[in-house]
Amino acid sequence: MSIPSTSSTTAGNGASMGNSMNMFQSGAAQLSAQGTQAAGKDGSAMMDQIQQTAAMQMQFQTQMGIIQMIVKMNEALAKLFKAIGEAIKGLA
Repeated sequence: MSIPSTSSTTAGNGASMGNSMNMFQSGAAQLSAQGTQAAGKDGSAMMDQIQQTAAMQMQFQTQMGIIQMIVKMNEALAKLFKAIGEAIKGLA
């Protein structure tokens, strides 16, 4: 009974494993690059959405401020007209 030589099969398997490892590393690097690219796009989209939301909130707050200013001006005018009316009433 003879024992088969393992040196030739080990060398063959070693080269095959090295090639497999290189393919694995290459695939992992590509997957990592794709993930990074996707995360960058998602991050940009998210920042755009945040900016749009902030702009809408600022516009709403500005409009509400303008409405409050108009209401206060109307109240001041109403007081002025009431005072004028009272003054005219007092003269009569």
